[in-house]
Amino acid sequence: MLFASAAFLFIFLPLALALYMLVSESIKKHVLLLSGLLFYVFANLATPLTIPIFATVFLITHFAGGYVAKTGNRALTFCVVFFDVAAFVVLRLLYESQEINFRFPLGAAIYLLASVSYILDIRRGDCSPGRPTDTLLYLSFFPVIVAGPVIKYKDFVKYIGDIKISIANFAGGARLFMAGFIETVAVAAVMGEAYKTIVELSGHSLNVALGVLAAVLAMISGFFTVAGWTDIGTGIAMMFGIMIPRDCGFAPGALTPLGHFQRILRGLRGWLDDYIIAPVTRVTRLRGKPAEALGVFLQVVLVALWLRTTSAMLYVALVVAGMAALSRVTGYDEAMGKKRYLWPVGWLLATALMSVFWTSATLSGAGGLLAMLGKLSITQDFRTYYIYISLSGWEFISVAAAAFLLIVPVSFFQEPILTHTPKGLRTSIEALFMLVLICAFVFSILYFMPQYPGFAVRISEYFAF
Repeated sequence: MLFASAAFLFIFLPLALALYMLVSESIKKHVLLLSGLLFYVFANLATPLTIPIFATVFLITHFAGGYVAKTGNRALTFCVVFFDVAAFVVLRLLYESQEINFRFPLGAAIYLLASVSYILDIRRGDCSPGRPTDTLLYLSFFPVIVAGPVIKYKDFVKYIGDIKISIANFAGGARLFMAGFIETVAVAAVMGEAYKTIVELSGHSLNVALGVLAAVLAMISGFFTVAGWTDIGTGIAMMFGIMIPRDCGFAPGALTPLGHFQRILRGLRGWLDDYIIAPVTRVTRLRGKPAEALGVFLQVVLVALWLRTTSAMLYVALVVAGMAALSRVTGYDEAMGKKRYLWPVGWLLATALMSVFWTSATLSGAGGLLAMLGKLSITQDFRTYYIYISLSGWEFISVAAAAFLLIVPVSFFQEPILTHTPKGLRTSIEALFMLVLICAFVFSILYFMPQYPGFAVRISEYFAF
């Protein structure tokens, strides 16, 4: 059971929201905790061994946090951080291994980072350790446990202490939830299926035009997957009155690779800045542009490895990170934003590079990326024409059109559009946006979700080929 499953949509979420709204303020946190634990158990019924892993992380995090708060012990802090990071790396390497049939524990990529944040924020004195239920609520907070946003403990304490339940917040959360659902179940799934169709049917004769199309599809599918899951999580939190920031902007519209990364996974980037990049910068004693370049380089590489821990992703990430760091040092990203006549060129270059980046996220090894590039040719055969026929159906074309003509404006550019709309028309335009969103949401449930059950319940389906 994940966010895009029928069990969550029609049973779990309505019951959790109803119970949450009915109980008193003093019990709401307990309802959230119970909902998070039940969600984690139900989502991991197929892999029950993941539950003891989560329990172990919770026990270590809570008791170590209490001890560090009393003593300020640096050695214990280092041990907990090392354990969390090492556990993440080992679990991801086991999952990515071609020889081992291992499923990555649901939520481990989130609660292991949360454990690091918990212990370091307490060690720094940014906040005090909570009761066992507080720690457990933070680690099992179900709106974000699947794919984020990554929330630092000191921020979570503020969010959970300032719950704002209102019709406006609920409506805003519902809008973001529906947008994220459409991005995930409709746009990302269809684009991902089209990408797989090209790669699977091409054999050893991948036409250059089809290769370019496949790379662009990989980027669109990857972005809408990440944006969709995090929008769903943020929307659910808002419906519960917990106002966490949105994690993704419209990255495919970025003019530089650095701009692309600045629009995705903002919570993760904030976590990396606070707990890894800032300490590394202090140790190396870098200042100014060199410090900024190092920060950009580390950020891009680590974000990439968080998405997929594979050799293909690592090699491409190093190249992209180097170019992003160079653009920061030279001021290329700032200049590109100011010179409008260069926007088309910048956008094309950024799209080309990030398409290769997201393509590497679908491959398990660097050899796969090299093999795919080696297939490129200018010739065509019967497989090429068969692919053209497969992608010329109304489903692919209509979803592509809807993504950029309906979903993108409604999901990512609603506020700017309303800002530039005359005041007398804003209410009508906003109502129209919501009507379009509801119709697309219902259509996605009835049409797309039954067709792509794997995409709906397994995030890894989007990032594997």
